[in-house]
Amino acid sequence: MKHRRGIFLLSCALIVLLSAGTAMAEVVRIGTESDLAAFRDRVNNGEVTLDAELTADIRLTKNWVPIGQHIIGVSHDILGRSFDIVEHNYSYNGMFNGNGHSIYSLIVTEAEATEYLDNPYWRISIAGLFGATGPRAVIKNLTIQCSEVSANGEASAVGAVAGVNHGTISGVDVMGGKFSGYDTGGIAGWALNGVIMNSRAHGQHSITGGSSGTAGGLVGDNRAVITNSSAMDTKAITAFRAGGIAGQNDGDVLNATARNIRSIVGYNAGGIVGITGEFCTDEKPASIINCLAMDIWTINGGGNAGGVVGFHEHSSLTMNSGLVTVNKATTLSSESKCQEGGVVGELIGVVSLPLYLIQNCFYASNTIFTHEESKPIGNVPLEAMNPRYNVGVYDVTADPESLPAILAELEQGISLTVELGKPFHLDVTTLPGKAGIEEISFAWESANANIVTVSPANGPAVTVTGVALGTANLTCKITGEINTTLTCVVRVVAASDGGNTPDGDHSGSGGGCSTASFALFALAALPFLARRK
Repeated sequence: MKHRRGIFLLSCALIVLLSAGTAMAEVVRIGTESDLAAFRDRVNNGEVTLDAELTADIRLTKNWVPIGQHIIGVSHDILGRSFDIVEHNYSYNGMFNGNGHSIYSLIVTEAEATEYLDNPYWRISIAGLFGATGPRAVIKNLTIQCSEVSANGEASAVGAVAGVNHGTISGVDVMGGKFSGYDTGGIAGWALNGVIMNSRAHGQHSITGGSSGTAGGLVGDNRAVITNSSAMDTKAITAFRAGGIAGQNDGDVLNATARNIRSIVGYNAGGIVGITGEFCTDEKPASIINCLAMDIWTINGGGNAGGVVGFHEHSSLTMNSGLVTVNKATTLSSESKCQEGGVVGELIGVVSLPLYLIQNCFYASNTIFTHEESKPIGNVPLEAMNPRYNVGVYDVTADPESLPAILAELEQGISLTVELGKPFHLDVTTLPGKAGIEEISFAWESANANIVTVSPANGPAVTVTGVALGTANLTCKITGEINTTLTCVVRVVAASDGGNTPDGDHSGSGGGCSTASFALFALAALPFLARRK
């Protein structure tokens, strides 16, 4: 009996211990400015994985000290000789859930640069609500309004959400403000890893980077993933490398919109990105896919100016991107007529691999060039005169509400040939793309299922199968942020050795509505295209 009672007590003890070991992590509930400051102090004192959630809107009344730090420098002696690496890593690595609430009046004024020992030559400062976020950090469902964030130093990173981001920023809205530093963005100064998704920055007065730094509507220097996000209604973006979305891009910019920006000024200036691909490799090229620059008033590049990209380096891919001006013409200007382009100001090194191409890009017919000789691609070296371009000028003069219909008209009347019994993969793409943070839906239908079937009935990617010889119409009804119906004529022919490969992607042969030529880009698929740096 005693033996059984001992086993029972031991079991209870084990249950208690296991319960304690598996208890949920602490979540700090923040409802006041003092709560937020206390949370910040705990993180900056080492509790970097602490989770938090807002329970109310918060208005800050004091100069803010950022949450999280990550600084690396080199210590020197009095003679300037380098000794060792000094690292202080308190990057935030928890989950911060705004729960739909707002933080008002974020003020970080002239954030102090950190000096290492007696070395005045290595100084770095990071400024934002968060100073630095780590790879496990998640900042979500948050609005930041009326900010003024600035930092000093040759190595400073400034953004409303984070100076330096390595984590996930999702569902964040930055409204209004002034930002200045060496590398500056509406959301983050440096995006070195992770992803910024479903977020937007709008109504900014100014975003200013350094004399050889970067400035972007969302990110100053991007080496990560920006997807399904937008920068809108900004007065001025200014830096050595300036772009509507990012000043510099060596990562992936997917499904992004830059809209109603009065001026983008820099040595390299672009409607989406100032410069892209500079530090990429053949194994990890940069990409700009399904992006839209719209109603950009002025793009002024001292060296290179482009409607989409100012300077396009060798290791980059630009697809389904365009500069659409409707309510106001865009003025493109550069010091050299050869480095001013409706799509790209200067393009180099795209001839080495077929992967590096510009495809399905355009600029509007009412674009104003400083030099009459300007064209879609400004300066193209002789050795790169034969890349796979598909660029041009489209007459876009209607109001924004009719833009989807204009894009649809460009792609109507396309026919597709498939072989009997062989599945054929079909994706929906844009020309150039309609980006935003609202979802759209796709509804597919075959006019004659006895000849052609389509599966699934919804989604941006489907499989088309010919079940009998003949011809039938295939329609895709798109609703949501875009509302249009697109039709493709499908002809089913007898199978042959030279036909489509079962379960293979369409390569563009034989005409048809391939990934590069039918309707609107598969927005839902974009996150899966992203390459993490």
